[in-house]
Amino acid sequence: MNIQSNGRTNARSRLIYSLRVFDDQEARLLGTVVDITPDGIMIRGQDPVPVGKELFLRMGLPTIEMADGQIKFSAHSKWCRKNKSGDYYSVGFQFVDLPNEAKKVVLRLIRNYCREEEDEDPELDMNPPLS
Repeated sequence: MNIQSNGRTNARSRLIYSLRVFDDQEARLLGTVVDITPDGIMIRGQDPVPVGKELFLRMGLPTIEMADGQIKFSAHSKWCRKNKSGDYYSVGFQFVDLPNEAKKVVLRLIRNYCREEEDEDPELDMNPPLS
């Protein structure tokens, strides 16, 4: 296993397609996916998400990826940061026991709708995580 200098086992992949993520239990939009790895996602949204919380999420997909156009999964919020201008939050989620079919979809998303990130998002280093 190759561990990167930032502690990641997989490189971030920046989505070139806008995918919305919802808190499925509260039926509310959390934000849109900014980047994705086989281990998790980073979203940007209007509201903060408590760190350390496990949520049941629903992510919309390009219609060609799944018949119902979405996948559902559990994810653990690892960090939450407000951007430097204060108009949105970035939230890092780690997948929890991602079902096999969802894993396949995530890998197809990375392969078909992403470009690999060279550097971390500079805004993420500007503000400390919200706890």
